[in-house]
Amino acid sequence: MVALQVVNHGVPEQVLRDMEAVCHEFFQLPAADKAEFYSEDKSKPNRLFSGTNYETLGERYWRDCLRLVYPLPSGDTKDWPHKPQRLR
Repeated sequence: MVALQVVNHGVPEQVLRDMEAVCHEFFQLPAADKAEFYSEDKSKPNRLFSGTNYETLGERYWRDCLRLVYPLPSGDTKDWPHKPQRLR
């Protein structure tokens, strides 16, 4: 599941759907392809990290999170993952 939230920024609905789709592709990549982007450093604006574990009815859950910041006005995505290519 991919969750994406952009509110009151005038981003067209199709752009949001395309971003959801390509993020889903990112999470389907082999672990080795994603590992180079993984970081626990909260000061990094762009990173892959694992969210907090929590427990419900005796089962443990976690979430993997991809955080990407789109710098305005430059639009420079050089620090975003290189795969999948259409993410850039």
